[in-house]
Amino acid sequence: MTYESPICNSKNLAGGWSQKDMSPQAQETLDFALNSMVTDAQLTKVLSVHSQVVNGVNYAFEFEMDNSEVYHTIVYRALDGEMSLTQPVELGKICP
Repeated sequence: MTYESPICNSKNLAGGWSQKDMSPQAQETLDFALNSMVTDAQLTKVLSVHSQVVNGVNYAFEFEMDNSEVYHTIVYRALDGEMSLTQPVELGKICP
């Protein structure tokens, strides 16, 4: 049995994750996550953005750096704009 992250589920369920385009708010949230990384590599491409509306918004990002490595992370952004890493930046894809 293989586990598929609910983030990767293509069905848009109420309260579930949905794929989004990059917005200014999403970019600020990704920048927050990138600032937590200890690397000289630079962001080259955002591969996917997913969000989930809760008491604020959860953002899941998959992105590529200029060293060709792909990373993913999940960041919670509260209604007041405060952010926290729900899942630290990790090497690898979020969705297979």
